[in-house]
Amino acid sequence: MNREMEDYSTNFEVNARPKDVYKAIIMEVDKWWTTSSNTVEKVGDKLTVRFGDAAFKVIVVSKMVPNELICWQVEEANINHEDISKKR
Repeated sequence: MNREMEDYSTNFEVNARPKDVYKAIIMEVDKWWTTSSNTVEKVGDKLTVRFGDAAFKVIVVSKMVPNELICWQVEEANINHEDISKKR
């Protein structure tokens, strides 16, 4: 089944300092969302997150305001729900 999602966005609040949240989003994704990822530093960088052997997302940073905002756009994804259940 091939389903596409358009214009999805979400916002949420956490009880933490902005600089700590920002660091977690750009440098520590593997500590809170997945077991394998790289880091990003600037607009245009690609974040690849993996969930098991087959499931992954490639996400491009489209906007960054240090310690305030980061916008991602999913460029490519292969979601295998069995592998996603293996996340931390």
